[in-house]
Amino acid sequence: MAQQGAAPAQQGSTWYDWGAGIVNYASDTLNNFLGWEDLDVVNPEDGKAEKASGSEQSNEGFNQEMRKQVWGTKQFQQYIGKDVTSLLSLPVWIMEPFTILQKAAEIMEYTELLDKADQCDDPYERFAWVAAYAVSPFNAIERAWKPFNPILGETFELEVGNGVKYLAEQVSHHPPVCAAHAENEHFKYDLVSAPTTKFLGNSLEVYPHGRTRITMARSGEVYTLVPPMARVHNIVIGRTWVDASGPLKLNCPATGVQCVLEFTPCGWFSYGRHEFSGFVTDAGVLRRHTRIMPCSYTIFS
Repeated sequence: MAQQGAAPAQQGSTWYDWGAGIVNYASDTLNNFLGWEDLDVVNPEDGKAEKASGSEQSNEGFNQEMRKQVWGTKQFQQYIGKDVTSLLSLPVWIMEPFTILQKAAEIMEYTELLDKADQCDDPYERFAWVAAYAVSPFNAIERAWKPFNPILGETFELEVGNGVKYLAEQVSHHPPVCAAHAENEHFKYDLVSAPTTKFLGNSLEVYPHGRTRITMARSGEVYTLVPPMARVHNIVIGRTWVDASGPLKLNCPATGVQCVLEFTPCGWFSYGRHEFSGFVTDAGVLRRHTRIMPCSYTIFS
């Protein structure tokens, strides 16, 4: 009987050790993510700092335990559900060698679509080209590295082969806001970007607050664009990947045409990933179903 009673206890201990191992692994990963792997331990008696990587095992164990307690009870809990855009100092190894101003300029790669839109006489064809331009940047969504935050007043200038001149400036630091303007003989592009985030533990949601406006030169039509939300998965544990979900809204008040494209969130076994569909509605409320695959410049009606 004693041996039978010991078996469940041993099994419970095994599950406890297994769970504790996962917690320790997650804590170590989070500490490394925040750059806390070389924190100093301050002795409360004399106020002197001691390196955790020193030879004394007691100090190292104390440091490890302190980091786990601080992250588990304070840092982790207080940041969940909050906007962490300006709260966390991230290690440099998760950054890509670009700033947010440069990343915002990557959409200028596809401005030839707006050139074609300006040359169209049919308003619905123009709208189709502008919609294609709106979804074209999502072919680079898999880059999960974070760009550097620009300093206040920092600018970035770019010239594209089709005569586009682009200028962006960081106009606010807390909260981070950047403004950009681009133009050539066919269009004008204006952007005010003030994104917010929500930290969810092992994922981060990015909400694209701000305004994007495109003005055609020939027709004078103004298009307003609101991109979908993006979510960064496995930012602490697992392979980091990015997915877009929710509506992309494009509107032209002059013609009454508007488009809402619903980006499908990734499901089990990557079901629905890289897919989005929606409707184009004209002034007469005529709905035409449109299914678009990303990385394609063509809209199929």
